[in-house]
Amino acid sequence: SDYVLYDDDAQPYTPVPPVHTTLRAGTYLRDFVTEMVDAEQPFYAQVGFAAPHTQNRHGAGFLFPAPTAANAARPVPRFRFRPERDTSDKLLPFRSVEPGHGRHYFARFHAARVRALYDVDDQVAATFDLLQATGALDETAVLFVSDNGYQLGSNGWEGKSVPYPDSLQVPMLAYYPPAFGAGV
Repeated sequence: SDYVLYDDDAQPYTPVPPVHTTLRAGTYLRDFVTEMVDAEQPFYAQVGFAAPHTQNRHGAGFLFPAPTAANAARPVPRFRFRPERDTSDKLLPFRSVEPGHGRHYFARFHAARVRALYDVDDQVAATFDLLQATGALDETAVLFVSDNGYQLGSNGWEGKSVPYPDSLQVPMLAYYPPAFGAGV
């Protein structure tokens, strides 16, 4: 993925050898967690995984999300293309999807997004494994949320900026250690 990475001095850099941004973000997260656990310091961490997003490359055209090699061919759940049949009650931009953006296009887009999200799942799992191995999981609350859902042709739209269920329904995972007790 061609996303800019920044070092601790806010200077852009390219890792050598190149590393997928999801792997890099997961490594940074686990390095930070390790540092805080080793120092016995409370911490707050936030990470944004960029690779599941579409890649608009400044005039180079649109590219689907990019999974790592580990998940590039992994099976994905069946894509359910449900375009709205009667869109006469919609504003003009929502009455039809762009030409060429039919079932095949959206199925490929869906597969790429899911595979890139498998990479995020792998990084979250590795972080939970680290917290468990260090004993920090018993004293760590985790909240995992996404910023939005995504329309893949439903309601005549591609994207995330409309108030329809596919855009509004987002995953959330909360882990709250029993040791915190009730009412905390």
